[in-house]
Parts: sequence; structure tokens; C-alpha cells
Amino acid sequence: MMFQLTACKKVVEYDEESLITVLEDELGMDEDEIYTAENDSSQNGYPDADLVTARYGDARINAVFVEDADEAENLFAEYYDGFINSFDADDSFEGNYIFKSSDGSGYIVVNGSDIGTSVFGARYASGDVYIGLYYSGPMIIFVTPENMDSDLDDVGAVIEALGYPNV
Repeated sequence: MMFQLTACKKVVEYDEESLITVLEDELGMDEDEIYTAENDSSQNGYPDADLVTARYGDARINAVFVEDADEAENLFAEYYDGFINSFDADDSFEGNYIFKSSDGSGYIVVNGSDIGTSVFGARYASGDVYIGLYYSGPMIIFVTPENMDSDLDDVGAVIEALGYPNV
């Protein structure tokens, strides 16, 4: 298991429009490959928010834009605390990971196998996985593999295009 610190990169705060621009300009995605919606908090565990979701190759991008940055901070804190408390619980993780949480932003990036936590969904708790979770202001972005047989390089390409910390 290897832990890395990357203090040089910061989590860029996107809004819905600027994220779509990056997906189109940096990844060559077409407008019809990017889905936007408004989330009503009665539908799932997210607060009222604007959503952007897209698939780039075998990577899935899910972005949540809430009106209040405190809501995003609280949501990220739930993921972060869950990660810290359950990551590699059985001491079998092999790979690299980084994480940081500070006032107004944070991230968790894991690239390896058998992470031992269902924070990102049960299907990612074992096997090879490459996941990025990023938070800044009222924005949270998840970059995950589309499925267990995904080309994990696509996840890295999305993280690089967004300019986010990576392992």
C-alpha cells in the first residue's frame, strides 16, 4: 500500500456550464453525451441540486451542484469520514491513494485493488478500481469506472482533463 501527498494541485471549482465546457473541449465529448438535470431531494440522498452526468469511454462522471456550499461540505464530509473509517479494513489494499480535506475543498483518489470500503458503492469494495471524489465550494464530482470490467485509464484521463489531484 502506498500513500502519496500532492500539495501542488488544488480542486478547481466548476459550475455546471464550465464543467460541460471542459468535458467538451478537453475530452471531445458532444453535447448529446452529457446529461443535465435538476435533483429533487426526495428522489435520493442528495440535497436539491443541479446534476451533470456523462460517460467518457469506460469512465462515469457524476457532478452535483448544490446551492449552499455548506451542503456540499456536509455531503463530502460523510464520504470522507466513511472512507477514513473503513478504507482497507482488512489490510489487503494494493495500490496508491491520496486524500485531503480542508476548509472549502477536498478529495479522495484511490487506484488499486481491494479498497475494503463501500463508501463509493459496494461494487467497488473489491477488485481493481480507480476512483476520484472531488469537492470545492458547492460542487462535488465523482469520477468512477462505468463497471467492473472498465478500462481504468479512462478514469485517469477524466481526472487529468479536470486538472485534479491524481495518483
